[in-house]
Amino acid sequence: MRPKPLKQQPQDPLFKNRLCDELNPEHELMRLGKVIPWDQIQADVEPLFTEGQSRPPLPTRLATGLMILQQLYNISDGQVVRAWVENPFWQAFCGYEFLKWKFPAHPTSLTRWRQRLGPEGLEKVLKVSIGVALKTKTVTASELEKAIADTTVMPKAITYPNDAKLLQRIIERIVKTSARAGIELKRTFIRVSKRALRDYQRLMHGKRIKKAQRPLRRLRRYLSKILKDLDPKIKTVSYAIIVLKNSF
Repeated sequence: MRPKPLKQQPQDPLFKNRLCDELNPEHELMRLGKVIPWDQIQADVEPLFTEGQSRPPLPTRLATGLMILQQLYNISDGQVVRAWVENPFWQAFCGYEFLKWKFPAHPTSLTRWRQRLGPEGLEKVLKVSIGVALKTKTVTASELEKAIADTTVMPKAITYPNDAKLLQRIIERIVKTSARAGIELKRTFIRVSKRALRDYQRLMHGKRIKKAQRPLRRLRRYLSKILKDLDPKIKTVSYAIIVLKNSF
């Protein structure tokens, strides 16, 4: 399904003022939002989506605005969503006329939007954002040479791990490294950490975010116990190495 445009309200709701009337028009994001050709981006991106029975993606103005903010501030999907809710300038930059108290969709919608867009659509958005950056003299052409080579020419295998995946990976690597060094741990937590990761991913896929925090806390507790068990043994091994070096 193709993305739908943002809904505009011709009449102001009671006890609410438009963001354009409340925010500083000279702010960098307010000025940048007026320069970016949002209609051109909409026209370039819309043919990349197909009609069909599926959940409608985020509006193009919102999704591309969030991706531009990610490039400007070098932040992740979760961070940009949290900052968007707290920052009225970001909401105005993404085309919203009135302040929103929560994100209009699930945070993972941005990842699915990029997957549906594909490399071709991302390249078009990147070209437009680079053109605007050069036009407004935010960056120079020399500063973009390396960035263009890194993002459009060189192939990359990029994954987007979440906190639970990183915690489980850290546990596995600590256990393997300890085994190679001859350090015996009381408990490795390998089996239960994999189970906790599966529970977390299953709950997050079902958008049960609050319940997903339970297996995430379990993973953090497993890692904390391993580190507490490992800490005195590392000190003992380090002390033995120092004694051996001094004996020669």
